[in-house]
Amino acid sequence: MISLYVRKKAPYYILGIAAIAVLASMGPLCYLDNDEFLSVAAAVVYFPKERLLGFSAEDAFHSCATSWMYVLLAAIAALPSASSVYEELASRFYMEVEGRMGKYRYVYSRLLYSAASGGVLSAAGLVAYALAVSCIFPLSPISPGGQEPYGSNAMMAGSLLLSVGAKTLYMASYGMAMSVLAMFLVFLYPDLYTCLGVLFTIGYLLKEAAMAEAMLLPWGMAAAGAAACGILWKMKGGRA
Repeated sequence: MISLYVRKKAPYYILGIAAIAVLASMGPLCYLDNDEFLSVAAAVVYFPKERLLGFSAEDAFHSCATSWMYVLLAAIAALPSASSVYEELASRFYMEVEGRMGKYRYVYSRLLYSAASGGVLSAAGLVAYALAVSCIFPLSPISPGGQEPYGSNAMMAGSLLLSVGAKTLYMASYGMAMSVLAMFLVFLYPDLYTCLGVLFTIGYLLKEAAMAEAMLLPWGMAAAGAAACGILWKMKGGRA
């Protein structure tokens, strides 16, 4: 059943990964004299190749964690699984599945799917962006004279891998938490657009806290969302 959801929502996953990679490229790579910033995407378009060599792939990757990334990531990561669960509730197909699986097994199987879906989608988008900047920017920034790099390639490659791994783990956890929260909202009020709107608002309110990148936030949200889903489903007697 879960594999059927993934195949059915494949366009959502592909577009979601692309959207996250594009959002990541909108982050500030450098600041100009008028205090405005130039994004990674704009720098790739407007800077000559020699100027781009002055930034490392790690510099470009670190620019992805903007406030708007966390605001929009909430809805992007949650959309495939939230739409799948919503369609199942709207069509009343959940009643047949729940009859075979049992009430709580049904709920927590959907929670597991939502968590995995949001986490994997977020991670894939960040990894795609990391691969893109690694192909464009050097591992070590080149000095203006074009002489020696500021650090060894081995050291910079290790630093890049650690940065990508740490940030991807956090953003995957955040996407997972938002996807679980979206499932609770769909159970609470089965209207997909309303739920995504509420999720966008929650992402906006939490953007500053999310940018602190403390693992307690997404994991706490995921645990609270999972518990709330179980309680709500029990209160509603398994009815959408």
